[in-house]
Amino acid sequence: MNENLFEYYQRLNRDRLLLSVTGPISQEIGKQYGALLKGMESISENRRIVVLGVFVELAQNVLRYSAEKSGSVGLGVVIISESDSTFEVSSGNLIPSGEQKELEESFARLSTLSGDELRVAYKEKRKEARTGTGDSAGLGLIELFRRCKSVRCRFEPVKEGMLFFTVEAEVSKD
Repeated sequence: MNENLFEYYQRLNRDRLLLSVTGPISQEIGKQYGALLKGMESISENRRIVVLGVFVELAQNVLRYSAEKSGSVGLGVVIISESDSTFEVSSGNLIPSGEQKELEESFARLSTLSGDELRVAYKEKRKEARTGTGDSAGLGLIELFRRCKSVRCRFEPVKEGMLFFTVEAEVSKD
């Protein structure tokens, strides 16, 4: 580590980090951290449910879609921090650079939809998955946009053909 542990601790406190998972993100890890989040009494029960749902969705995305694997488990990072008015849930993992365009288009399209339009899009996607005319990929992203104040993504080139894909979701404290 390039900094001493106390400096790291101070930075985490300054950034108001509540929870951080780095490395292999498995279903079991998600459950354990979810249980920890449920026990955070400083967060209202209603907000805990929403933040937990966003955390689980982002953790599942790392588990399923990270290009970097440990066995069958995706590698990445998922964090929860807070500001005065929001909880920020973020995830990051490696993806092939060829996926960037489709992801950018999905985020851009969903960011323009109203709450009612997101609800309709979610129902249509679920119906497609149930009837076999489509798959469930994208349901989680629609749900993020429904639950969150804002959802953004970023792409950082890491090495030839690979990007570090970051999703940042803000959950209102209200």
